[in-house]
Amino acid sequence: MHVIASSTAVWYAARAGGIVAYVLVSASVLAGIALAGRQRVPGFPRFAVEDVHRFLGILAGIFIAIHVGSIALDTVVPFSLTQLVIPFTASYRPLATGLGVVALELLVAVGITNFFRSRLPYRAWRRVHYLTFAVWLLATGHGILAGTDRDQAWLVTIYAIAVGLVAGASALRFGSAPGGRRVVVSLGVAAGASAAVLGLSSVPQQASRTSSATRAASDSLPKLNGGLSGTIENDGSGVVSIKGTAASGSAFRIDLLTSDGGRVSDSALQMRFPGGVTCEGTLTALDQNGFSGTCKLPGGGSQTVQASWTVSGGTVSGTIETSTGSSSSDA
Repeated sequence: MHVIASSTAVWYAARAGGIVAYVLVSASVLAGIALAGRQRVPGFPRFAVEDVHRFLGILAGIFIAIHVGSIALDTVVPFSLTQLVIPFTASYRPLATGLGVVALELLVAVGITNFFRSRLPYRAWRRVHYLTFAVWLLATGHGILAGTDRDQAWLVTIYAIAVGLVAGASALRFGSAPGGRRVVVSLGVAAGASAAVLGLSSVPQQASRTSSATRAASDSLPKLNGGLSGTIENDGSGVVSIKGTAASGSAFRIDLLTSDGGRVSDSALQMRFPGGVTCEGTLTALDQNGFSGTCKLPGGGSQTVQASWTVSGGTVSGTIETSTGSSSSDA
């Protein structure tokens, strides 16, 4: 029997860790830009900016470790050690995840040179340190193209602000335009960079790679028609999960993000079919009598899921039924 073992904490730790790490890396890049010029930051001595820059880098490394570690523990979208180390080998959105792997490895290289800074020629250390900007660019592409929350306005706003600030600060600090005109140019660059983020966020996400065996399995899934049982978990932070086993050795999981008043603001549906094929999607209806939803298969097809249940305390029990949607070749 296959059970979705990934906990809600692991799933949200991976997402939150990645977002916080990106904000910290962006802030570190901004501090680095301030240090790169000869002009001083008003109100801050140079050593204070250097300390902030160094602290932000260390803090970003901690949250990157949380992000990568949580992904390694997640069993819903499993990654092997090889896929976490060798870029563009992951089956899950290989281009976007590959950008993240390259960014991580460049960041490790920067960290190593920082550790041995006193033993390295200053010019060599400085050139390697400029890779932090490449790390930030790759992380931006990784987050926008791979993130499961990329369609959320709040996350797109974070990326647009971060990119706009870094692009504008770069133009202001390193631009060749004179005086007041440089400010106007930097504002234009910031606005253009933010607009580019909005355009990139609208690009369809790359489909995940699937083996021929997985495609064949997903195209020939049996229709489920039988019982289900599960438990309800509420972590107290607005995330409610309902997960358990279903007909024919399958498993299901529902994650709900609730706002004040108990209203559901976002949902996710996952089905694990016999043989290990995972189907991911969203709910179309949910109440005390059951739920319905649709999910997409690795091979390009889809499944419609309908269930009726009885809720008793922290458990649910009832029946579940699935029907097959269309199937197409994976891009």
